[in-house]
Amino acid sequence: MESNGIHIHKFNETVVAPTCKSIGYTLHKCDCGYEHKDNFKPVSDHSWVLTEEVAPTCLENGYRKYCCSYCSETKTDIIHNTGHKWSNWSTQKFSTCTEAGSQIRICELCGIKEEQPIAPLGHKHTSGNHIIIGDETVEFFCDNCGEIIRETLSDFNDRNMSEKKKRKDKKTIKKPLRALIIAVSSLFVIALVIMLLSPILAPVYHYYVGKMMLKFNMTSNAYYQFRECEDFKDTETILKDFSVIYGEVTATNKALNDEGEMVTKNIYVMEYDKYGNCTQYEVTNSAGVVTYRYSYEYQYYSDGSLLSAKQYDYDSGEKELYSLREYDENGNIKLQKYNYSDGSWRKTKTEFDKNDNVIKQTVSNCDEEGKLTVEVDEYTYDYEYDDDNNLIHYSKYDEDGNILSEKSYYSDGEIKEIKLYDSDGNLTDKTTYDNYGNETYYMDYSYDGSKEETKFQFEYNDDGEITSMVSNKYVDGELESKIKYECVFDSDGNCSEYSRVYYDENLKITRVIERINQYDDKGNCTGTRITTSDGDNELISKTKYKCEYDGEGNIIKEVLSEYDDNNELTKKYRYEYKYDDKKNLSSASSSTYNEDGELTSKTEVKFNAPKVLYHPDNEDSEGVSFEDSIYIYNSLD
Repeated sequence: MESNGIHIHKFNETVVAPTCKSIGYTLHKCDCGYEHKDNFKPVSDHSWVLTEEVAPTCLENGYRKYCCSYCSETKTDIIHNTGHKWSNWSTQKFSTCTEAGSQIRICELCGIKEEQPIAPLGHKHTSGNHIIIGDETVEFFCDNCGEIIRETLSDFNDRNMSEKKKRKDKKTIKKPLRALIIAVSSLFVIALVIMLLSPILAPVYHYYVGKMMLKFNMTSNAYYQFRECEDFKDTETILKDFSVIYGEVTATNKALNDEGEMVTKNIYVMEYDKYGNCTQYEVTNSAGVVTYRYSYEYQYYSDGSLLSAKQYDYDSGEKELYSLREYDENGNIKLQKYNYSDGSWRKTKTEFDKNDNVIKQTVSNCDEEGKLTVEVDEYTYDYEYDDDNNLIHYSKYDEDGNILSEKSYYSDGEIKEIKLYDSDGNLTDKTTYDNYGNETYYMDYSYDGSKEETKFQFEYNDDGEITSMVSNKYVDGELESKIKYECVFDSDGNCSEYSRVYYDENLKITRVIERINQYDDKGNCTGTRITTSDGDNELISKTKYKCEYDGEGNIIKEVLSEYDDNNELTKKYRYEYKYDDKKNLSSASSSTYNEDGELTSKTEVKFNAPKVLYHPDNEDSEGVSFEDSIYIYNSLD
């Protein structure tokens, strides 16, 4: 719109709703092309749409599958099986005095039947209604079957005594049994109430105990209390103010000869400042000689964030600068230098935009003072972003401004394309990817002028998982080799079977690698078997892997076994891990065995209880120091 020669914007508004991948906003755009955005909205939750549902049965779980209408991410909710819903027992055959009867019940959901026997009634007679014949025989009328029964006097007496005893015992235990039932029922109700309230009361208890411990500077114990609170109140925010550091680690490495001799021991000691940054790192051998040593110096901004960090080594016996890092007020590394073993230095200078995105990096050789060396070896990296601060392009140049490589990205951060160039700026390599990060094409121009290309094909299941991939390699348009990958997933989405088959230019199989995985009900891999065979299906090698977990999901044991082409064991590795009662790793060991199962080497590492630091930014925490934390922790443990 023009007014006296001056253009006045007339905006058309478009509201862009947020999704689970991008923020929302209102776009104001003029016909002249100028536009601006406002009313930004944060990223929303997934928009789940039900795509498939399988109802559970009495014994098998069902599931519901959902797909996000924004990003196509999927999830599966398990519907647990219902269990049988039994009817009341129905008598099919009534018992007699001598024969057992039967009764059945039927599941009202699936119709399955369950049958169980009913014990025989046994003969019964009214007291005094019997005749003794001779010395050994009794004849009586049975009240149950209506027959005249004859049996020996001893059997008759035994049965009568048994019936009398049952009636007497029933009277004797009737009152105590009632009392016992009432007591057990009361305990059950109390236990049930505690069990139902425990998930509610436990976080409350741990939270306020943790708060109390912080008031008394009992940092470590407070930390472990908050760890049991789950997401109660502001627990997640409080835990961010803690740091857990393994202060001293003692490692014992045993290299054994045939007599089991030769033992070496290294002790690793690390010290930290009040912000949790390492200030000293030292390794001492069994003879007490320091074999490795680093120290660090830090400068901080007023809010405690890093201003600079220097690392020194002592290889020459003297303290020498090894690396330097400088930070801006937002915590970004704007300058870093490294001292290489040949005495040369490498400097990286980084520039950021207002959103803390890296927009330019310059990497060059320099001296200790940071000045460029005579032999200039400098590279520049440029970065480009879209309006949503997503990296979309990256380029690398030499000191003369010649492009060396470049990368393009999808908006979600996945690499889209990579290109490499020679010193004359000619394209030599090109790789493309789909938006799932899978390589789809590769091209390489060799120095001899030949052109190498690799093309990929993928197949996916309903959950978006790759079930098959074929890689075909061509040289100057002629097939040179082929690789086919296949994966089978179980009902929980775990890759249970995997194979990789190699072909030559005539599509003849040259090698096959097969892998079978086993998982527990929590999705942890518990076992793997990998076999490699040649084109004639002859075994080349085999590897077996087994893993065990504790109830918390921590690995406690791993065993790796290697076999040769005769399926004979060649080497075996065993790893074991232990944790303390606070779920911290307390020790780890690794052992190596030869083909005869004999131990050849062993390494044991023991971790002392970690140091817990508390360094909040709020004013209420004044007086809580690093020394207090360590003293309290060590005195309690």
